Amino acid sequence: MRLPELVSSIFFVALVALGCGGRQNDADTPDRERDATEEATESAEDAADDAGDAADDVGDEADRATDEAADEVEEATD
Repeated sequence: MRLPELVSSIFFVALVALGCGGRQNDADTPDRERDATEEATESAEDAADDAGDAADDVGDEADRATDEAADEVEEATD
């Protein structure tokens, strides 16, 4: 086999392989999109949970501060 024939054969095989891979990737696209959507949803839910926990912590700290202030006022008025 001459060099130009060898090069064109390799090029043809590479194009066929890329073409088949492209079709396979197109078939996988809905799965990848679904996986990405699920991952984004889980991340958003985790962020919402973290925000809720932080809000709870702030509320708890505010309650403690209010209780301490009430105790100080009570001590001052006694």
